[in-house]
Amino acid sequence: MDKRRLHRTKVRHSGKVFVRGKTLHDCTVNNVTGLGVCIEFAFSIAELPETVDFSFDNFRTIHSCKIIWREGNLAGVAFERPLWPSLAVDVRRAKLRVVK
Repeated sequence: MDKRRLHRTKVRHSGKVFVRGKTLHDCTVNNVTGLGVCIEFAFSIAELPETVDFSFDNFRTIHSCKIIWREGNLAGVAFERPLWPSLAVDVRRAKLRVVK
């Protein structure tokens, strides 16, 4: 039984992670909630720091994040500020539009 606070929306969308203002990594977003994302890298992420900047849209918008868990090349990332101002909104009904 899944005990997560919010429903996850499965996606396969490219993203970018910026580390300490120096290094840019491409990643793939596997799922998203209003609180964070599960992202996949092409390399083992053991050396990534605890905090990173993340973007869905080539850094037109930037989300400050904290890596919550790591497993091989996967990471669970929590947004410092939720995507939606009030998480009282039922995010299962929210529509995520992927723009390419």
